[in-house]
Amino acid sequence: MQMQERADVQRVQAQDLDALRGRAARDLVAATDGLVRWADRVRDPEAPFRFRWAVDALRAADVASTSYILNRLVDTGVLDRVLTTKQQSDGRRWIRSLETAPESYEDPALLAYKPPGWDVEAEPWPPTGAHKEAMNQYARGCLRGYGALTLDAIQGPPPPDWPQQHQADQVLAWIQRVEPNWSWIGRMIRRLMDWHLAGAISFDPLLECLRWAYSRQDPDTGFWAGGIQTTFKIIISVLQPLGLPVPQPERLVDSVLRTMYRPDYDDDLFPCEEFDAFYDIAAAWQQVPEYRRGEVLKWAAHRISYILATHVQQDEGLASYPDRCIPTWLMWDMARPLPQGDAFGLAIFGSGFDICVDLLGIQQQTGWAGRWRFDARDADSYRELGREVAAQLGVQRISR
Repeated sequence: MQMQERADVQRVQAQDLDALRGRAARDLVAATDGLVRWADRVRDPEAPFRFRWAVDALRAADVASTSYILNRLVDTGVLDRVLTTKQQSDGRRWIRSLETAPESYEDPALLAYKPPGWDVEAEPWPPTGAHKEAMNQYARGCLRGYGALTLDAIQGPPPPDWPQQHQADQVLAWIQRVEPNWSWIGRMIRRLMDWHLAGAISFDPLLECLRWAYSRQDPDTGFWAGGIQTTFKIIISVLQPLGLPVPQPERLVDSVLRTMYRPDYDDDLFPCEEFDAFYDIAAAWQQVPEYRRGEVLKWAAHRISYILATHVQQDEGLASYPDRCIPTWLMWDMARPLPQGDAFGLAIFGSGFDICVDLLGIQQQTGWAGRWRFDARDADSYRELGREVAAQLGVQRISR
């Protein structure tokens, strides 16, 4: 039985692509001017190089909010309209002041108090697992936003509760245990890549984890763990850096579109679902660039205009939901669920827009970078490693 589609799919596909593309470009330009004004509203008045989660936030300016906003300002081409060169330099000094060990950071705003909903059974307070990983990643993300664009935000030591470099032979058992958390799995496989490139571990732990990861894709849908977001995690953290192909690319595109076309897709839509959907398609298109191309391009242009029309708030910020900001980041409480823009909605929906900008080729019309492909500081080393991995796995690398 054919699945029911949302009402606007056929309407969008009946429209002219150039008309949809032009509307999306105009909508982005208008929203960008509002973004600049919103960023000024959420900056710390005493330290104007850093930002809060929302206009009405619960916490002081922090590394997560700042990283999200900074990197969106960079990729939207408006950083110089918000921060001076001196403020960017001040921001770098701020992040370095939070470094308590090499590549390990502690943010006073995030550690000021334990969130009321914190699950100490999942992770102790102060955090030593996934939340510590996040704090480190977004501190490094701030450095990227302040100008260190070749810095890879995921690189650095794993949090204390995860396998360490001397425990590389235990990573396979660990990732099998935490499945289906493909975010954690992808991050640990990335650590194995880095450790191997540094000459600290042999090739075997990495190869056995990659073999296992490939085996976990559903050949009928192209998904890992049955969904758009879990699939994205393994693509962005492992397959893209190594230049490895996404198996079953046509089926993956089919599955993503089938999900987006569901009548209930926009019901309480989480921003990551939208961004990850277009990332999965774009990654698959590196192998099958013409597959359902016209259809996807029309849908991409439509979704830019749709999200901007439904999620931009009166404060000119882009909210995670049409009627409210997202109140939490992981387990941290960040704001009350008010009708206001938030750093997460801006960053994640904005990252999805950037993919669509690239696919549609509207960088010049919008000033948006259309940047989404992996760009590590040692990308050449990753690509060389990818050739070695591809030979062992019997797959064809994606040409760059």
